[in-house]
Amino acid sequence: MSVSTPRSLAVLALLALAALAACAAFAGDTVQAPAAPPPGVLGRWLSENKEGVIEIYAAPDGTLEGRIVGGKFPERRDDKNPDPALRSRLLFGILIMKGMKADDAEHWSGGTIYDPDTGNTYRCKMKLAGPDRIDLRGFIGFALIGRTSHWTREPK
Repeated sequence: MSVSTPRSLAVLALLALAALAACAAFAGDTVQAPAAPPPGVLGRWLSENKEGVIEIYAAPDGTLEGRIVGGKFPERRDDKNPDPALRSRLLFGILIMKGMKADDAEHWSGGTIYDPDTGNTYRCKMKLAGPDRIDLRGFIGFALIGRTSHWTREPK
């Protein structure tokens, strides 16, 4: 068979691409690639004052959330909450950070964080400052006007 026309070259190229795609699909079913490591920010973190343990995890929508999962005062109530109906609830188990979207591998923004010490909710930015430290910046309006808190990874 002679392959000399542009049309027959195009058909051969398409067949080669289809065969390559089929091989890749078949290989994907039989050979498991190693799972990518999760972002370094996931896991359990100690609050700056070391009184709370917050677990950061991926929410179903792909954003990051943080929930209080432990701490020195497990019976502490949400007594500073601006909603009087919530002031009697335990802090243990409440969602304090939500909606954090990845800007890159080390920065997240677009979410909010609740400060149980003041009862205020702030816009939030987060930075992975090292393998065992994250910097969270809570602010109203502009990030320049706010406060940064440093959390450390909970020891295993």
